[in-house]
Amino acid sequence: MSANVTIIPPRKIAGNTVDKHKDKPKLRVVAYCRVSTDSEEQATSYDTQVQHYTDYIS
Repeated sequence: MSANVTIIPPRKIAGNTVDKHKDKPKLRVVAYCRVSTDSEEQATSYDTQVQHYTDYIS
């Protein structure tokens, strides 16, 4: 009695993210930050917004 073996070659994995991003161009994005008043408490608001979007986009 001999065994019947069929070798199936591997296929690319559909969810492979390494190859997925090679062909996509980098996107150019922009963030809009603003401060609505001149009050002292708003002074750090702009810096906080800039830092948030810099971290988020990078």
